[in-house]
Amino acid sequence: MRTLRVDGARLTGNRRVPAAALGLALVFALGLTGSTAAGRVNSVDPAFMTPALNPTFDWECWGAGDQIVCEGTATESWSGVEIGLCDDGGALYSTGFDSRRIRRVSDAEGRALTSQLFVQARDTVSRSLTMDGTVAKGMAQFYVSFEWGVPGDQSTRTSILHGMDASVTVPGHGLLLHQVGVISYDIDDNLLFARGVHPIVDDADAAFEQLFTQACDALADD
Repeated sequence: MRTLRVDGARLTGNRRVPAAALGLALVFALGLTGSTAAGRVNSVDPAFMTPALNPTFDWECWGAGDQIVCEGTATESWSGVEIGLCDDGGALYSTGFDSRRIRRVSDAEGRALTSQLFVQARDTVSRSLTMDGTVAKGMAQFYVSFEWGVPGDQSTRTSILHGMDASVTVPGHGLLLHQVGVISYDIDDNLLFARGVHPIVDDADAAFEQLFTQACDALADD
């Protein structure tokens, strides 16, 4: 299976960020509201949180009344990374960035209640290592809200993704992928509901392979 970019780490397979299958883990971030340095008092050890905080982020936690607030950031950029071989043996290369911010609110015992993830990224994919010639442009704009039915119990967590989580275009070919709206999953990746345009929901692996093939064909040398 081809390498995908998910949540700041290189993983394989994730239906929630479809453009990642092409190395186009392309997402945007809104700013975190209410996040001011003046409010960051009563520092708390991030290791105190339940469940454990995502280690791909740099975290800061502090007490806020009867709750604990944690904020994390993760930024990554890449240039000329080979993301796979086309059927004709030629490679596709990716250059881009992925910047993420997350805020989790927990109870006084450190048990997670809610969380919001905001992401900003862009990606350019080409048959050329130096991005010459025709290129695919990818982007996405969304945030994900998480809620724990039982504080700190990961098995009760649900997520709702809001916005455009994938848009891939190639000049002369138009949209290869456009996924936008609201979509929700439980912790086991079972679809709870979807509203909007979501061409990739069920068989994500097959959709990823199709997207990769479409990009190979669209970017083929004249």
